[in-house]
Amino acid sequence: MTLRSLQRETVQLQRKLQLLVDRYPEGGLEPDDRILNRLLTTYWRQAHGGLPGPRERRYWEAVDWVNQFHAYIRRLSDYFRYEAEEPERLGKLPLAIALPLPAAELIRRLSLQGQMLKRWAGSGKEPDPRRGKDEREIRTYLRSQCNVKGLEVVAREIGCDRDTLSDFLNESTKPQEKTLQKFREYRQRQQALPAKRDRGSERRPR
Repeated sequence: MTLRSLQRETVQLQRKLQLLVDRYPEGGLEPDDRILNRLLTTYWRQAHGGLPGPRERRYWEAVDWVNQFHAYIRRLSDYFRYEAEEPERLGKLPLAIALPLPAAELIRRLSLQGQMLKRWAGSGKEPDPRRGKDEREIRTYLRSQCNVKGLEVVAREIGCDRDTLSDFLNESTKPQEKTLQKFREYRQRQQALPAKRDRGSERRPR
């Protein structure tokens, strides 16, 4: 899954809902018979007994769209939370959760969401899954160092602010790439030390 595939899916959902609205105008219906103004609620399904037996085609098409939408929201959430590991970006989207909005507002927000995802994909903001794995490994290593040496000592050895290191370890902020590079270099230096000592001991005359 990528930003581009999510953007395409967003556009498809928007178009399908627009076709549904155009195909089944509800202006002349009684309020209780309208479903597009409360599409993501369960009220209209319950009002018709959970849709058993023959129903108007618009009901079944609406049910199909709602099911697709909920599946899309799950994929969107899984991507930003677990694949990209950037849940803060999920919160910036206009439709990251299934809100009980009328169809017209859903169409508007899906349009905005598709534009945002397209911009992110086109500006090189496609998250690299390897970065998440890299961050986890670095965080684990730095925590072990802090357990032995203390936070202030490790921060001083890295050459970064104590609060910056603390925020990274607590996963409260996303580090800048230059900060993450400092953490990488520190780990590399520290991991190379035992090897240097071992080589030095091999050269000592017995």
